[in-house]
Amino acid sequence: MTSPKEPTPNPPRLRMSCRPDLEGCVKETLFTQDRLPTSFFRVKVEAEGEKSIKNCIAILTSIQKDGKAKWGGDTATLTFAPGEAPDRFSKIIRNKIPEFFDVLAVTSKGAMFPGTYDERYGRWWPYQPGLPEIFSEAGDYILAVAVSGDDVPTETALLRFSWTRDRQTSTLTLVPASSEEVAHQDTERCREVTNETMNEVSPRDTVDEERRHKQMMRWTKIGVLLAVLGILVPLFVTLCHTSSPPSTPASRDESASNSDGSTINPPFKSSESANPAPHTPSSAIVHIAPSKMISEVAAARPLQRSEVAKAFAGLSVDWRLYFIDGDDWGDRYFLKFSLSRHGDVIADGFVLKSAYPSLHLTEKGTPMHVRAIVDHVTDSVVVLDDINILQ
Repeated sequence: MTSPKEPTPNPPRLRMSCRPDLEGCVKETLFTQDRLPTSFFRVKVEAEGEKSIKNCIAILTSIQKDGKAKWGGDTATLTFAPGEAPDRFSKIIRNKIPEFFDVLAVTSKGAMFPGTYDERYGRWWPYQPGLPEIFSEAGDYILAVAVSGDDVPTETALLRFSWTRDRQTSTLTLVPASSEEVAHQDTERCREVTNETMNEVSPRDTVDEERRHKQMMRWTKIGVLLAVLGILVPLFVTLCHTSSPPSTPASRDESASNSDGSTINPPFKSSESANPAPHTPSSAIVHIAPSKMISEVAAARPLQRSEVAKAFAGLSVDWRLYFIDGDDWGDRYFLKFSLSRHGDVIADGFVLKSAYPSLHLTEKGTPMHVRAIVDHVTDSVVVLDDINILQ
């Protein structure tokens, strides 16, 4: 009697999962030059099958809110953690060793950073509209993502980002597929495995065939049960979450003792701090033009630029600039300045809306007397903090 062959192993594939209580999906760290407590919202990716899957990439394809497109028509490649590692855009995912890709990050001051990364600017969102405009309102946003790798089908998923403007109460959750879809997928997967096995087994092994048929039915029932649980559990978590009051946002003076060393992009670097009421900086004002600061940083050797830039951090400046552009970021405005009415952006930073109630009427090219503290300098822009518009 011919013995049955070993069943064919399941083909390799990628599987995504994400919910607030899943270990690794929310990573707490210190971020920005201010060493702010920050939550990175991430998606867990696992390799099913015995083989490793090489050259895995994660992509964000669209963002919606209330059924309306907030961003799309492009693809944003997201980093696998750690975001500064050389393999951030091409990860090897091994069996039983999950990896995580970054979607969004929110600091203790409510500033948001993308899961995208640029070697020059760090956490940078190079698309339009900007993140402040996309996430200008609190509420639920639907993000479409995809992961792919060598010799495996591309897996797609929808994520629900519940944005409360507070990192401790905002959540990122994988939107579960419908119970019918999950059951259908599990049934089809079991049927494929069963058909492959039956083709390899002798017709005389009817007992094994019957056993496989019963196993397929059990998997189908389990699939339906898991799908139902996938709907009920998030619903229960949501009800419990909405019944508890949100935690108090961290204060402006919140700090930590060490840093994760991450770099971020202008204009969204550590300039995310909200401004108190306008005031004149207490330290002595230095008379160095913003173009001078930028040129000195740009002229430094690549590995010495950060040290040169540190020499300007914390200086009080008093400049005559021109308002060029800005973004509405909830309770704040992000302002961009130039040295001329039609020049390039040379300085930027945040101000509170409540401190300047008529600022939204400002025309492009309006001259402004700006007194502020230099937060940091790159080779293209001076990022300001504690901005005080005197005129």
